[in-house]
Amino acid sequence: MKAIAICLLLCLACTAAWGGFKLPFEVPPDTSRPPITPSWGFGLWVWEDDLNTAAAVQDLVEGYARHNIPISAVMIDSPWSTLYNNFRWDTRRYPEPQKLIDGWHARGLKVVLWMTNMVNSKDQQADACGDPTEDIYTFAKEKGYLCNNGKLTEWWKGAGGFPDYTNPEAVSWWHSLMDRALDMGIDGWKVDGSSAHFPLTGGTCMAGPINMMQYSDMYYRDTYQHLVYKRKHGVTMVRSVDTADIGYEGRHSPRDAAPVTWVGDNRHTWDERGILEALDCTFRAMDMGYPVIGSDTAGYQSDPANKTALGVPRTLFVRWAQWNAFMPFFINGGHNEHRPWMFDQEVLDIFRDYAWTHEQLKPYWYSGVVQAHNGTAQFLARAEGKWEYTIGKEFLVAPIYEDSTRRQVVLPEGRWHYYCDPAQTWTGPTTITLDVPLNRFPVFVREGAIIPMRQVFPGVDAAWAAGALTLDLYPGADGQYTVYEEPTLAETRVTLTGSEADCTVTITGGPQRPYVLRVAASKAPRSVSAGGKSLAQIPNQKAWLKARTGWRYADGRLWIKLPTLAKTTVRIKG
Repeated sequence: MKAIAICLLLCLACTAAWGGFKLPFEVPPDTSRPPITPSWGFGLWVWEDDLNTAAAVQDLVEGYARHNIPISAVMIDSPWSTLYNNFRWDTRRYPEPQKLIDGWHARGLKVVLWMTNMVNSKDQQADACGDPTEDIYTFAKEKGYLCNNGKLTEWWKGAGGFPDYTNPEAVSWWHSLMDRALDMGIDGWKVDGSSAHFPLTGGTCMAGPINMMQYSDMYYRDTYQHLVYKRKHGVTMVRSVDTADIGYEGRHSPRDAAPVTWVGDNRHTWDERGILEALDCTFRAMDMGYPVIGSDTAGYQSDPANKTALGVPRTLFVRWAQWNAFMPFFINGGHNEHRPWMFDQEVLDIFRDYAWTHEQLKPYWYSGVVQAHNGTAQFLARAEGKWEYTIGKEFLVAPIYEDSTRRQVVLPEGRWHYYCDPAQTWTGPTTITLDVPLNRFPVFVREGAIIPMRQVFPGVDAAWAAGALTLDLYPGADGQYTVYEEPTLAETRVTLTGSEADCTVTITGGPQRPYVLRVAASKAPRSVSAGGKSLAQIPNQKAWLKARTGWRYADGRLWIKLPTLAKTTVRIKG
């Protein structure tokens, strides 16, 4: 959505308040629980919004594969359909859509399409190509399927009416349109924010008067619920908070219809229209309890003052990508250049490294969201320092919010490891000033942390690696963590006790599988045992990769390979 144009309607109907607008009706607290996002939702999503053709999107996908950057989903934005929200492919832009979907599925990729709730009149279709075979607006209006008697409302893609979610026949008809794409096998929707155009002064549906927030909740919930009815592991991408342009600071989608959220259309800038706006909205969304939040890497739209060839500042692109790598939702796309290989080799290498870090943390993202769904923990939360936040009890992240290689960080109580160099530690509470070259990012791990990962080990047997779970461990304080398995929610419980000189790791409850323990350690241990049996020291990396069990120390980390098992106790003596 182009900067969430509630625009003049909202400005006229709202009452101004210092710091933003307030809706002219009471918004009840959102007490709903977030859904459990399937793990594919935590991979890197990619898209483009300048050409909007099959050739352009396919070229994008091939580019990521060619440069060894892992992606999870391909998102296709508007215009992709012949009429807005008739869900019928424009085959001039996308000549063989089924072949495109099937081809991406064969590569393990998910397919997400843009949509809104607007039913446009046939002659107000903006940049959609048109469709001589149907007029869904006239049909819906004559059937009584639209709110407000089908009165046309302008939005950023023409003018249309609102499907009446209180009318069962209208909902059934609307679902039949959506099924045109769902039945082709797509995996999700980017649910754009056109419901915000519903009259703030109130509208009329079959069930009677309704306000904009009530209508918006029905829009997001119906879209998500119908998707997961058709696709059990489907994902909708929705807005959580978006203050762009009009300053509305409240929530958009209810939490129970928000498996993945983003914070609107920011600019490619360091200022209050760019990364600072994205940070502000993200932190507001954290306060509202959304567990899965992200933003378009380097922003969605152009800065009129930027006349460079790529349109996106190089450093901003890197710093925003690093930040997104340490958010549950990582998406890269929009207007202007977002392909990392089009900048330079350094940018490409950094982007690839952080994309793989994000990908490998999928078990951690998934388990944290299960905890949020269960109501046992808030996954993302503000920290004390400027634009600092915590992820679970494990991470503290301090995004780079200005074009600088230095960052002041407020570390809370406890002992903290620098994630990119665990040998560097600090004891909080303290404030540090950190040198942060472009390839590093201020992420810290609390002592006692247990972080589940799916780590990639080049040279390791692929079948072994696919089944193995890595546990990233930081001894020195007692810790415990429950890893949740997709899709059964089976629990693997891990505990960490003792000091670096003498620590114990206990694994119980999990499935039969191999494990890798990645342990922060200042020096090599004297001995490592598992299940009471001593493990052999492996002399080098090549031998360690081939071994089924054993340990190796290198560069501030102790690496332990365990054979296939369901439970064990590992003892490390320094």
